[in-house]
Amino acid sequence: DAILDKLGPTVFDKSPKYRGDRAAFELMLRYRSRGNDLRFIALVRDPRDVITSQFTLWNHLVEGDSPKFREDRWLAQYEHLEELQKHFYIPVFRYEDFAAAPAVYAPIMFEHCGVRHVPAAYSHVKPVNVGRHATSERTEIQSWTPGEKLRAMMRKYGYRMDPAPMIE
Repeated sequence: DAILDKLGPTVFDKSPKYRGDRAAFELMLRYRSRGNDLRFIALVRDPRDVITSQFTLWNHLVEGDSPKFREDRWLAQYEHLEELQKHFYIPVFRYEDFAAAPAVYAPIMFEHCGVRHVPAAYSHVKPVNVGRHATSERTEIQSWTPGEKLRAMMRKYGYRMDPAPMIE
């Protein structure tokens, strides 16, 4: 409530931390149980690109880091998203689709959130780093093969294992 008092009746937060934080999930359930309106959207991205980006940017700061370590974290976060979906209606959008056609997807997101459609809010959106995993020069990324659990999750969200991202 203090956040809403300060920022207004509608707050957008893109923090990926919530996807894997059980305490945040419990707080959201308690907040909703008090009659508060909570709405969510999920923006997923090809996990190979996510893992490549995270590993490339941060591996020097994380002891024992590896693409497999990042894969396990990604899976945990998306398993948590599926847990959240049992309690909240959460439409899922793929980053690659949204970035390729923001004028198609953003109005749907705005409507779901109950806010006015503002095209300027997404006029800067461009597909960046799509297929990054296929062009990485890092030997760790080149030699990494996603496990079966990740491949199954990729299929669920419409991603193929060939290097080109599947954009419909």
